[in-house]
Amino acid sequence: GGTIHPEHSAYLSEIFETSTIANLNVFPFLFDHSDVGSDVLSQVSATLDSMIGEDSMMFEFNSHLLVREYTKFFDRGRSKILELDWNPVLDANDQIDKLMVTVRDVTELKALQRETEKQKEELDIIGQILAVSSAKLQEFVTTSNAFFAENKALIEKNTDKDPKVVATLFRNMHTIKGNARTYGLSYVTDRVHETETTYDKLRSEPDFPWDREQLLAELEAARVCVARYETVFTEKLAGFAGDAGGGIDKRVLDDIALVVEGVDEMSQLAALQQALSNIKGSISRAKSESVEDVLQGITDGLPSVAAQLDKETPRVVITDHGIRLTRNVAPMVRNVFMHVFRNSLDHGLETTPQRAAAGKPTQGSITLEVTLKAQNVEFTFADDGRGLALDLIYQKAVETGQVSTDRKMTDEEIANLIFLSGLSTAESLTSVSGRGVGMDAIKQFLQQSGGDIRLVFTGPAAGGFRPFKQIISLPAQYAVQT
Repeated sequence: GGTIHPEHSAYLSEIFETSTIANLNVFPFLFDHSDVGSDVLSQVSATLDSMIGEDSMMFEFNSHLLVREYTKFFDRGRSKILELDWNPVLDANDQIDKLMVTVRDVTELKALQRETEKQKEELDIIGQILAVSSAKLQEFVTTSNAFFAENKALIEKNTDKDPKVVATLFRNMHTIKGNARTYGLSYVTDRVHETETTYDKLRSEPDFPWDREQLLAELEAARVCVARYETVFTEKLAGFAGDAGGGIDKRVLDDIALVVEGVDEMSQLAALQQALSNIKGSISRAKSESVEDVLQGITDGLPSVAAQLDKETPRVVITDHGIRLTRNVAPMVRNVFMHVFRNSLDHGLETTPQRAAAGKPTQGSITLEVTLKAQNVEFTFADDGRGLALDLIYQKAVETGQVSTDRKMTDEEIANLIFLSGLSTAESLTSVSGRGVGMDAIKQFLQQSGGDIRLVFTGPAAGGFRPFKQIISLPAQYAVQT
């Protein structure tokens, strides 16, 4: 009859805070004032009705439909988390005579588990932060916050869906995710990926609604996740970070002191000029970074990306000719090359079996050469992969309606299609690619800083692919020759 037997455990009185238990209907007793909905209750009731008086196998078949954990609400806003174990009591004929329900109050246990999980996450975050220099972490936080602010302004300003706005939202979030993955900040990567998925639906599903309240809530959740890393660093690690202090770089002071020691009022003009030149050089070096240092976080992260793609980590050769980059442009350069390196590893370099079949070394190779000219600094990037998938790029552009089927295009025109927003040649969506945002983001970042990117073919087409190199340019003001 669905009633509670008089021989119940006395501990039930403590859990449910009542002495009136025997002969009560089990469903109101257990589930009134709880988070168990009416649909679930109906399911449990039907399940129990199907068991009582039936063969024990009915319990095995249907017990998964019974409630195992729920929250019960009490007066003054209190609540308890309760776990239920259901066990059949069989008669002499192996039929279910009644059910024994074990109730456990696991409220404190769950609280301890949440606290343990929180502490575990904090320890994970500390470990991830320690693997990144404080300067790079602060730069990541600063650039991420700038992207968050831009996205928030765009969401608040627009009442309806605008494809250009959605493309910008997606580009910004994709870049945050790529940078987070580069530095191994896994909690940011996971949280941002969820927000990015919403933007992807806005791009690809015409009927997906522009819900500003939801978009702002998801954006804030992603921002809070980044802020958590900053908080952990500030509260737990700032005092231990060797490069966290401010002021002038000690190495610069040492360089200047060394030069000044050799200068006095009797020095010749040539010696003074040389000393001044040396001091200027030391200051320039302090205000700039080597290309290798700028890209270190990206190149250090390549083994992880390669492992996700089941490829060997490529050999990277950077030739900078003594050219350094000013610190104010370094964050943007990192954003650009995060996409460039990942695209090369994902789309350019083949898998180990493919390279072996083509007679290539199984380890791919990536080269980056930096040259400084009168008006700009150029980065020439290339890999020894199979090249641009011209046939596939054209096919994807036609499928997405970005190119008409009757339009005849040169290889150069097809190559430039990769800068279209949303165009991706990835066969499937992965955590690395498939969103169609990389090259589009690269071009926009560069143009915002007065730079650009162009593609130059380095050989003839073969099998639908054509080798090429990327030439990225920035105004010369962002480079220092040492």
